[in-house]
Amino acid sequence: MAFLSGVSMFSLPCAYATPSADGVARFVAECFQLGPVTGCRMLNRSFNDVFVVEASVCKAVLRLSRAGWRRRSELEYEAGLLAHLRSRSVAVAAPYRGCDGRYCQEAVGTDGIRLALLFDFVEGRDPEESPADRWAQGAALAHIHAGAADFCSMHERARLDLGHLLARPLARLGPMLDTRPDDRAYLAGLDERLRRLVGDRDGELSQCVCHGDCHGSNARIDSHGSATMIDFDDGGPGWVAYDLAVFLWTACAFFPQRRALWRYFLDGYRSVRPIARADLDAVPLFVPLRHIWLLGEYAAGAGGWGTWWLGEWFDRQIAFLRAWEEEQLSDPLGLH
Repeated sequence: MAFLSGVSMFSLPCAYATPSADGVARFVAECFQLGPVTGCRMLNRSFNDVFVVEASVCKAVLRLSRAGWRRRSELEYEAGLLAHLRSRSVAVAAPYRGCDGRYCQEAVGTDGIRLALLFDFVEGRDPEESPADRWAQGAALAHIHAGAADFCSMHERARLDLGHLLARPLARLGPMLDTRPDDRAYLAGLDERLRRLVGDRDGELSQCVCHGDCHGSNARIDSHGSATMIDFDDGGPGWVAYDLAVFLWTACAFFPQRRALWRYFLDGYRSVRPIARADLDAVPLFVPLRHIWLLGEYAAGAGGWGTWWLGEWFDRQIAFLRAWEEEQLSDPLGLH
């Protein structure tokens, strides 16, 4: 309880706070050896807060995780992966070490400890809905899988397994579905069916270090048409089929016009490394897993952005899951 001019004022805990660009500029100047910071602007506010920072020696991007969203070990793993890929000449944003020698830096916000990573600013343009740009992204993802094949880390990172993609998001959603018993029952049944379908194939599926979020927007296209993948925040050890499925998922769930570009994405990937038939055949199983994961992320962040999505938007997502299961999981896909 605080007091102002003799009047008591209640101090409200903060679930999510947006840091100022000036504050971020001071944080970067103090924690990283970039020289004087000459400018800072917010680029995006979502699951993370992202800022573009201009310094005397470079232009960089700072990503601030939400309080409690990530652990230090996860960010050190991610930055170490990027450094490893750069050493293999894979086009990714280079991470910066802080003045203390660590990649992950900490800042205290009104909502708690915020973990930060600083990366090179990747020049180029946003991807377009064109065969060439989607081919380039497929090739870039394949280069990541190939370049990370010998990556190892002392830091822990969550595996993109059924616990991460299915059990955890459904547990987060559970308390929010008290008024939606039909949806709760459907998701519980889908949980069992997906576990069985993936389990039947798991021994045949290839593993890799996944980008985790290759949905079509997390890339920059340079003047030669090559793609540099950005935003590895949702990556980690997992299935090749899952990393491929993320692109198909966004094409089918949100951008139908992108569906025709799926083949170009696959062709780009195959230009670098082959795709095992078992992995390609399993892609349809991971589309609903990705969708359930997204719903769980919305549930996890509800304290900061509310539960508005538990209305018509959620109705559409459940409808997508039902339609996908009926149309795609009951019969072989005609996608490859």
